[in-house]
Amino acid sequence: MPSFDLTKIPRPVETYHRESYARISPSNFDYTNRTVLVTGGSSGIGYAIAKAFAVAGAKVVIISRSPGPLEEVGRDLQAYKVLAYAASINDETRMKQIFDEVGQIDILVLNAAYIHEFGPTIQLQEEQMQASFDTNVIAQWKLVKAFMDLPIPSSGTRTVINISTAGIHLALPHQAAYISSKVAFVQLCQHLASEHTPKDGFRIFSMHPGAIYTPTVAKNVGKDDVPWEDINLPANLCLWLSSGQADFLHGRFVWAQWDVDELIALKDRIVSEPSFLQMSLVM
Repeated sequence: MPSFDLTKIPRPVETYHRESYARISPSNFDYTNRTVLVTGGSSGIGYAIAKAFAVAGAKVVIISRSPGPLEEVGRDLQAYKVLAYAASINDETRMKQIFDEVGQIDILVLNAAYIHEFGPTIQLQEEQMQASFDTNVIAQWKLVKAFMDLPIPSSGTRTVINISTAGIHLALPHQAAYISSKVAFVQLCQHLASEHTPKDGFRIFSMHPGAIYTPTVAKNVGKDDVPWEDINLPANLCLWLSSGQADFLHGRFVWAQWDVDELIALKDRIVSEPSFLQMSLVM
């Protein structure tokens, strides 16, 4: 796989963080009495996000297909308020059961995804394309629907964070089905954002988490192919996005590496330009 320098991709801010920083530390946030549900939360980025919210005081619900890693998560996070369910997000009936059992959810983090084995686009199997869209679009959409069907939480605000990929900006070789499905769901999130707003108690964000070396990534990418970044960076950015400080980014696509104070400095432009930081036609 070719190496990509993500710092060379145009960005709206000057500062590019590779590690987490004090401004978004869990110590700056209090999520006591909030419930956060994280899909794909037993390892990698999902686990880091779940742990960040737990450290910040939230009750955390983790969904993962694999019971083994969930048991390890239970041991690692036993000092915090954590519930773990072994289930596939493609199982609509089971997802609804879990949502109804949890009852109140303030924040939904959509981290679980299907990533096919990398290979030439023309050689993709129909099953790989179908699985990509079934998991990365349809299942995610159904999760948001189930989330919105729950009673409004006592906090009065529902937050959805879509963990996406920088690949939506690029034509990366050998990842066509995965990235196409991710593009589709980012667009769907933008439509949701146009219909439900922070004034209605709803906010939704899409985020590139960074170049994070996880077990899933390791199946397709060599450890020396990319300058890898701190897994706590996207985890802690989720705390900031959910805090109310980032409502001006509702419906937008952000990178975990972008400095939050520099984003705040762009607030007037972001609010006044509906397509800024969205997937759209650039003229």
